[in-house]
Amino acid sequence: IIATLAVTAQNGVDETANYQFTAIFEKKADMNCDGKVNGLDVKAFVEALLDPGAYSTNYAGCNPLNGDMDNNVVLNFDDAGLFADHVVNN
Repeated sequence: IIATLAVTAQNGVDETANYQFTAIFEKKADMNCDGKVNGLDVKAFVEALLDPGAYSTNYAGCNPLNGDMDNNVVLNFDDAGLFADHVVNN
């Protein structure tokens, strides 16, 4: 995504700047980053919870916080029941 920001400074001079952003679209509970939430995400969730290093290797580029179901910015056992409910009901 490329955005152009145009502003007028207090001295009346118009300034323009171009910014480039990378958009990352993540799906809650999509632990294997295949774009779907299903039973295939369970193994990846457990791995992210118990062995974060292995998860990072096996699912490079995938955010383990996709499994942070209670939105406290930590993946922990508190997320497990909410994760299971989400997988079953979505």
